[in-house]
Amino acid sequence: MKTFKGKGLAVGLAAALVTSSFLPGASLAAEKTNSQRIYQQLERLNLKQPGVKASSVTKEENKKFTDNQLVVKYSSPLSSSEHRKAGGKLVKRFASLGYDVIEIQGNKKIEEVAAAYANLANVTSITRSAYAKKLGSVDPKAAGMYHLKNLDIEKAQSLAGKNKVKVAVIDGGVDAKHPELKNKIAANKNAMDPIKKGLPDPHGTHVAGIIAAEKGNGVGGFGIAPNSDIVSIDVFSRSWFVTDYTIAEGILEAIRQKVKVINMSLGTYYPSPILQDAVKKAIDAGITVVASAGNDGANVINYPASFDGVISVGATNSKNELAYFSTYGPSVDVVAPGHQVYSSVYDPDKQSSFTEMSGTSMSSPVVAGAVSLLLSKHPSLTPYQVNYILTHTAKDLGDKGYDLKYGYGMIDLQKILSFDPKKIPSDPSVKEADALAKAKDLGEFEAIPVSGKIQKLNQTDLYKAKVNKDEFVQVSLDGTAKYDLKFELLFFPEGKTKPSKKVEVNDAREGSSEGSLFKAPENGTLVVAVKDSFGKYSEAGSSTYKLVLHKSQELLDDGNSMETPKVVESLPYASSLDNYYTDELLTAPEEEEAEAASDSETTEEDVPGEEEAGKEKQVPGDSDYFEFTVPGNPEEGLKAVKVHLSEVPGINPAIKLHIIEEMEGEQFIYEMDQAAEKGYGQGEELSFNAIPGQKFIVEVTNKPYMDEFMMMFGGYEIDFDRSYSSFKPYKVTIDSKTLPADEDGIPFELGMESSPEEELMEGDIEEFIAKKKEIQQKAYDPYEMTYQDYINMLKEAAIPFEENGGGEGYLQTFGDEDWFAFTPDHSSIFELSMAKTSGYKPAAIEVLKYDEEYKDFVYVYSNTIWNRMDGTVSVEDTFTLGLQAGETYYFRAADPMYRPSFDPYKFTLKTKVKNVADSFEANGTFKSATKISTKGITGNYASSADTDIYYFKPGKDGIYGARVTPGALPAKYKNVPKRHKSEIDPVLVIIEDTNGNGKLEPEEESRLTFTDYGLWSDEERAGFRTKKNAGYFIATFDYFGTNSSLVPYVLKIDETNKADEDKGSTVKNNIPSKPLLLNRPAKDRFYSYGYLNLTSNKGDTDFYKLKIEKEKNYTLSMEVPSDIDGKVTIYNSKGAQVAVSDYYGKGDDEILSLTLKKGDYYIKVEDAFGNASTNPYKLIIK
Repeated sequence: MKTFKGKGLAVGLAAALVTSSFLPGASLAAEKTNSQRIYQQLERLNLKQPGVKASSVTKEENKKFTDNQLVVKYSSPLSSSEHRKAGGKLVKRFASLGYDVIEIQGNKKIEEVAAAYANLANVTSITRSAYAKKLGSVDPKAAGMYHLKNLDIEKAQSLAGKNKVKVAVIDGGVDAKHPELKNKIAANKNAMDPIKKGLPDPHGTHVAGIIAAEKGNGVGGFGIAPNSDIVSIDVFSRSWFVTDYTIAEGILEAIRQKVKVINMSLGTYYPSPILQDAVKKAIDAGITVVASAGNDGANVINYPASFDGVISVGATNSKNELAYFSTYGPSVDVVAPGHQVYSSVYDPDKQSSFTEMSGTSMSSPVVAGAVSLLLSKHPSLTPYQVNYILTHTAKDLGDKGYDLKYGYGMIDLQKILSFDPKKIPSDPSVKEADALAKAKDLGEFEAIPVSGKIQKLNQTDLYKAKVNKDEFVQVSLDGTAKYDLKFELLFFPEGKTKPSKKVEVNDAREGSSEGSLFKAPENGTLVVAVKDSFGKYSEAGSSTYKLVLHKSQELLDDGNSMETPKVVESLPYASSLDNYYTDELLTAPEEEEAEAASDSETTEEDVPGEEEAGKEKQVPGDSDYFEFTVPGNPEEGLKAVKVHLSEVPGINPAIKLHIIEEMEGEQFIYEMDQAAEKGYGQGEELSFNAIPGQKFIVEVTNKPYMDEFMMMFGGYEIDFDRSYSSFKPYKVTIDSKTLPADEDGIPFELGMESSPEEELMEGDIEEFIAKKKEIQQKAYDPYEMTYQDYINMLKEAAIPFEENGGGEGYLQTFGDEDWFAFTPDHSSIFELSMAKTSGYKPAAIEVLKYDEEYKDFVYVYSNTIWNRMDGTVSVEDTFTLGLQAGETYYFRAADPMYRPSFDPYKFTLKTKVKNVADSFEANGTFKSATKISTKGITGNYASSADTDIYYFKPGKDGIYGARVTPGALPAKYKNVPKRHKSEIDPVLVIIEDTNGNGKLEPEEESRLTFTDYGLWSDEERAGFRTKKNAGYFIATFDYFGTNSSLVPYVLKIDETNKADEDKGSTVKNNIPSKPLLLNRPAKDRFYSYGYLNLTSNKGDTDFYKLKIEKEKNYTLSMEVPSDIDGKVTIYNSKGAQVAVSDYYGKGDDEILSLTLKKGDYYIKVEDAFGNASTNPYKLIIK
């Protein structure tokens, strides 16, 4: 008798994998978040950080789902009684979409309420409510707005039409009082509270300005389509996150407002059904929908950008290169400028202002503006026609034709507006009602291959085959590498023209196969609709596919089950191609099928209660079992065993490992581990250690994992409409071998007294499982180094290697790590390469360095990548990083999931770019701080996790200002890897050395000023009061410190004790007694430099006298340092105000154009908030 005792590690681990917000399973599973890394930077310097960064787009944690809400789709409306009995309260009804949003009542668990709704006959689906987030920089400023220049906007606008176009900005609220937008707001709506207007928001205002900022008003710049009207629909109400149903309400409002274009600079990884249906309703209403592709810097799918018919936009920089943050991949249609785009903004302090922002949030409204221009000329164009024109006219930037980096390329406004709509081919899309009639009949067949090409936008190729009741059809689809294809199955009962069943099959990514097995519920016709998942096409014919249909009257059941497992006689073992995934629910006896069907037919009294909670639910899928004994004698010691499972299209497989323990004539089976990490259409692999003679069962399964804990956090949802069977066989191989001795004597570094395998050798299986679980749990904090003697042991055990050398070995046990040490003799960018030849498997590598002051290892870099979409783990096999001469770096190799490895790893480290450090390295500690004066110095953050520390001793009481200014990449580095050319975001920390001895005592550690207000490429400034005998440590590092950027910075310290230029002047009625004089290098040109000095009460003001000899138009500008928000006021000779310029924010020059008559004028210069600066401003009149 075999008794399955429990799930052991696999259950707890699987639950943790679903809910973890960081990479699971290993200490080198993920790079630290930036906030964690900054905290560690300060902590390693023994500094306490009392506050946080005031402005940053990275500080909010990612939220996936609301905590207590469900979105219920219904076929007929639910009554209040039904809601109450199910445990929900109606929050909002979307009658036009067929959805109710409900809130969980009382102390009910979300999974209990979901189950109760699932038992209602008129409920068709239940989903968690998903969060989305914002995805995100005369008209006197227009000349500096590169995106207008790159798009040749003046020429394009001259080609536009005169028709007004309404554009909905579904975003944060728009500043309706902004001078660039006050004449553009056609409607101002709040999706959360329709009785209120939208709340002015920086993001929404910036987006709206990119689209439609007013042209020719003498302020700021202008929008892509300044003749547009904006319908502002606030869905965020100044929050970082918004629910999917609120966005859906925003879309419905846009439809009611009869807009022609919708822009959504927001996104979520979750394909929310309610959001998808709302988008479809908008497109069906003739609205072109544009959305940002995402800011992941990776091949990731975001929604709504990835929904059918939506124009998905990636971002480029001023050089027309893909912005480093831009999402790319098959979902992207076109790209547009999105890096450092200048536009209007709402500033909570200053109100209406301007700034630069970066993100696909900025590139999406550029395209929305382009669509508005097009519709102003051709207002009757449909969303399909608009999409065709944009993709057909785009400027090719990457590989020839469509590619996965730029999509179809950069939008070309002139070509868009010059395109003849008569040349647009007719929309090839087929309505569902016509699918049966238009499908190509494949005739009679047992198996038939069909080839085709997707050459048109909206193309759907339809094929049909007659099927009999209970007949099975295996459908397989293969495409080409650049395209992500999918197919839909529509079943039409005999004599019917409306499908009774629809299934979309879209599990795999680009270049991979799709597959599904369909069972005909009755006689009828099966239609297979082949299309591109994201609407891509290739007129040149490069998107080819092969579709194969295979009919059978019987399931291909391999007969393998828990009761009749395959007994493997010897290792190595390779199964023949006679193993299939066959859904056990399809092969269940008729009475079980009837019972399963009746489970879904419940009355009001059948709402699950406590008695039902423990009842085992029927789960679709198949499990096959392979029983084997590890060969050899126990005296030989542990052996490594590897199980490899091949891929099958349309199947999401898992390998579960069970160990058999015999006690008193009875067999008990414990689940030891499972591998379920790759996803649909992929194979799996599991390695483990075993003692010769031990018996195991390998379970190959595609059953969805059920766990209430997973369900609570949105990780659990079984799709009973999809297929869990396949006619395509899988292959399983099992092999074993003896591994060499551990390379460094460190089985793991988590403070365990013995390895799990030692418990296994002692025969204590439960302790073995518990110890494995303990390792996994401890691995969640990769930076927990508790014991100094243990750290010393790791340092001593690390195997040294030289440049052009590296390390290799095996990971012999569960939790094993191999440590290597490298000390470069030059500060350079190094490249680490993992061997990928046959027989080697890349390992996860984490690079650390030991900090003598911190007495711990400091994180430098990890090559492990977590896919946010599906939670899968992968490793970079080649990466580059900056290393500092004389510093010892520790390379920790492990399996990403902390399992033993069957195959060895090997890595090599070579110089990529030599001698990149600044002249002050090494100055990464307080002991090695570089002494500086008020003379500016140039440094860089060329080493990964580089911190530069300087020491300044002024020798007097005073007030000083420190600034770190990013520079330009030196020309000699133009060909270095992209990440080493990335922008820097300096952080500035000032710590007082009170006694001035050049050492940082414990009592001085908290006397710090932490400054990080800017973002990428922004200057950071901080003021500090000095004491005569004190010194000051000035530390700076890159907020995104793992890039080893070669972009330099300039550090400068300035004293504020500058003489007030107009000291002694008194001002009465805006007329100064001693005005400052302006330099006059030419007849109609005036200028002067000045300082806004520190004052004890009101801010400093400087008054200048301007004498105009002849009436003319003049442009007045105040060029300001980055810490000054300039304001300029002009008065006539009698003190009456003539004009004022206070439109622009901190560090943004004020510019004002006006006509001045002959006479005397007084110009007042000040900071809008009375602040001072150690750097001068420049006043220019010309």
